[in-house]
Amino acid sequence: MVQDKDTCEVCGKHSAQFVAVIEGATLRVCGTCARSGKIIEHLGHPRGTNEQSQYTQTYKRKVRMVDDIMEDYSTKIRRKRQELRLPVSVIAERVNEKESYLHGVENNSIKPSITTAKKLEKLLGLELIEKVEAESSRIPTAKKNLKKKDEPTLGDYLSK
Repeated sequence: MVQDKDTCEVCGKHSAQFVAVIEGATLRVCGTCARSGKIIEHLGHPRGTNEQSQYTQTYKRKVRMVDDIMEDYSTKIRRKRQELRLPVSVIAERVNEKESYLHGVENNSIKPSITTAKKLEKLLGLELIEKVEAESSRIPTAKKNLKKKDEPTLGDYLSK
């Protein structure tokens, strides 16, 4: 089968926008198929223009925002509680937590859970939770041939 130089060499459906290395082979691929390998060159715009883009390939990092407790949570809670002239026992009862737990939170020795912080925010009218970027977790690549050839496997025992 003869392929047009503008079609993807993997799926054949889309126009080739990138040159990528996929499982050791250098191929002209579309944006969808390029995700399967490492992009080494951008071929230009997909709409048929002949402009060549000369830039270093950059990868977009997926940013995930998560809730986290602010650094000065303990002082905010203590000040607001004292301002409202409420004892810790009353606050503990209203948020359904132990009094000793809230003492620890106020003394900055215990970091409250997100659910407890939300309860305290609602009760005291504070802002204790902020959105922060989650650290990107990298999935390690599988290593091939982890076993030594001379070590028997479970399958070796079962086949005997």
